[in-house]
Amino acid sequence: MKTQGSVLGRRITNFMILLGFLAPLPRAGAHLLLQPRENRTGSHSGLQIEPRISLFSTGSNFSDDGGLTGLSTGAKVSRTLIDLNLVYGVSDHLFLFGRASLLSANQTGSTTARQSGFGLGDQLVGAAWRMLSSADGLGVNLQAEARIPAYSNVSARSANRLYLGDGSIDLIAGAYLELPAGFIGWSDSYFELGGAYTQRSAGFSSALPLSLLFRRDPAYGGLVLDAGFRAQLSLNSDVAGQDANKRTDVLLDRLQGSLGSDLVNGINPSWLAAHLRIGHNSGTGKTFYLSGDLPVSGSAVPSGILVSGGVAFDLQHHGGVDPSRSGPESSRPRKPKTPLRGFQSYDLEGKVSTYNDQLYLVKIDRGSSDSVEKGQLFDIFSGKDVLARAKVTQVRDEEAVLTVIEYFQDQWIEAGFVARRLLK
Repeated sequence: MKTQGSVLGRRITNFMILLGFLAPLPRAGAHLLLQPRENRTGSHSGLQIEPRISLFSTGSNFSDDGGLTGLSTGAKVSRTLIDLNLVYGVSDHLFLFGRASLLSANQTGSTTARQSGFGLGDQLVGAAWRMLSSADGLGVNLQAEARIPAYSNVSARSANRLYLGDGSIDLIAGAYLELPAGFIGWSDSYFELGGAYTQRSAGFSSALPLSLLFRRDPAYGGLVLDAGFRAQLSLNSDVAGQDANKRTDVLLDRLQGSLGSDLVNGINPSWLAAHLRIGHNSGTGKTFYLSGDLPVSGSAVPSGILVSGGVAFDLQHHGGVDPSRSGPESSRPRKPKTPLRGFQSYDLEGKVSTYNDQLYLVKIDRGSSDSVEKGQLFDIFSGKDVLARAKVTQVRDEEAVLTVIEYFQDQWIEAGFVARRLLK
């Protein structure tokens, strides 16, 4: 469904005002190359749990001019991250998320005696809001998050240990645009364009995290795929890049904390990394995957390959069979069905023109010109059978988008089914 320009414009304006309020906050910086910003907007309410392990090893940096240079210590440093990601859908539009992270820092080949570091890494909390979702698959999601260090570099320095990060707090606010890509022949596929603004503390440069991914996320099981690029554009506001004395202090501290790797204290880091994730959705609420991220260019950023593996558990998944494989009468709703109670009366009838099962959205051919308003309830019929109940969430002159709030039958909703408005 196409959104009215004036409504979308007001929402974008409100979001830009939100960014304006965030701008004066303290600046921050955990390494987005190892724990990149991700779209945390789920498809439905309920709890999702995702344990993940990631490995990264590097012996060189992308220098200020973009060339590769080995570490001056001759060492190789590595990071092992064990993350537990949680996403809780308060509703089908509002999501709270967090990440508990353990990190191990190690080194090999150095003539400098540095002990490994191990402990809690940068922890994550945030919220995502599905601002716009259409029955055609177009989506706009807003997301804000904070990354908070649970370690002390002062303590690591005194104990002669490797640092677990920059020791600062990330404040990130941005949006994701989802564009349907079913035209390529895969259902549940779309392009995801992400952009955000990052404030960084301790004098680190603010930055713009960006991403462009092709994604396939099947609702009923099958191949899971992400492919594309992630990037960070530094705004070159690092105080160490403008003060020679502070630059010297930062580089010496980097030598102490990461043996010269830009894993710690990179000055105005910018980078572009290729991303690939391949997995399998079991169709029963579990998704297994492996992923890789390879920096292909940058400055003041480490070179190396980040390899990750994990499994995502959707605790509110209700199973189902892909209707394209088993026909329209398949039992499949991911929301539990409830019995229809009592006699219902209706005063307006329309037809379903489009249905998006993943987002529980129905588009009908009745709109404000037919006195349809937000909040009104419609029952969806197949013949004489009532399949589901939906609430009007968006209205145009000749059409409206409804969100399914209850299922009464285990049956696939199709274009051409009848929608009848309930009398108050």
